[in-house]
Amino acid sequence: MARSVVFRNGDRSEEDVDPNRMPELHGPGTVAWMACDPGSSDELDAAAALTGIPRERIDAVLTPHRRDRMWRFDERYAIHTHIIRPDRNEAEATRLVLLVSSEALVTCCDDPDLDIGDVLTGTLDTDALARAGTAEILRAILQWLVTGYQKTALEIDEGIDEIEESLFEESPTAIDRVQRDTYGLQRRLVLLRRSVLPLREDFAELRHLTSRSGPSIGEHLPVRQLDHLLTLIDSLREMLVSTLSTNINLQQNRLNKTMKKLTGWAAVIAIPTFITSWYGMNVPMPAQTELRGALLASAVVLAGAAVMYLIFRRKDWL
Repeated sequence: MARSVVFRNGDRSEEDVDPNRMPELHGPGTVAWMACDPGSSDELDAAAALTGIPRERIDAVLTPHRRDRMWRFDERYAIHTHIIRPDRNEAEATRLVLLVSSEALVTCCDDPDLDIGDVLTGTLDTDALARAGTAEILRAILQWLVTGYQKTALEIDEGIDEIEESLFEESPTAIDRVQRDTYGLQRRLVLLRRSVLPLREDFAELRHLTSRSGPSIGEHLPVRQLDHLLTLIDSLREMLVSTLSTNINLQQNRLNKTMKKLTGWAAVIAIPTFITSWYGMNVPMPAQTELRGALLASAVVLAGAAVMYLIFRRKDWL
């Protein structure tokens, strides 16, 4: 059975009510919240009956791979967003759809282990709930979402600091870790930005909505908190770009140092190669068959190689 809570005059009245009975509980000062499994046809039918949003419209909102946005259906609306929190380490964000009417709010989440009811516990203002109804439930859920976005952004900020501390480590393990962690943070930041930007547009539309039975739906939304978050995300993007640029430059510097060393050793080896190939020709050379010839060639090889080594060593190529 889908989890649900019925509130009367701001207080919890009933919990885990049969979804088929919930429309019967509507009355003055009564609002309801229900968790819905997007894969359950029966629960989606109950959500349609509870909120008054047609089932085909709900199916359209729940179409896979939709971008986050808000839909309006007369006095009812649906918000498609994603949950991103630092304690959830999945590669993709978790989809969350909010179906809202003046009498009920239904949450459709792809993660069956996430209990939105626990989110509402202790976060709802009883007086505000009695006065604003579903607007207060919506505010609590959106506040929880934005708080999770902020915590994730701060965790990304800390991750960037850790990467910057490891940028100049020369070990292959450290280099691989920097590249892997940088890509992971960039991926998380992209997911975060894709969820936050549409939510700002949703907030702007919610602030213009008015309810006939209570205050504006958009009252007390964490708009300023979301604006600060967008500023932080832009700063994190610049920091990641700077980190990636620094990492690329360091890799190029390491490659340049390697090429310099290879060039220096090639020059050192070229001297013995030249001398030995000269005496290896099938042409008689002075002192070619004498001991002094061998000693002279060896001396020239050693002296030439030593001179070249000292020259490149002084230039810091070796």
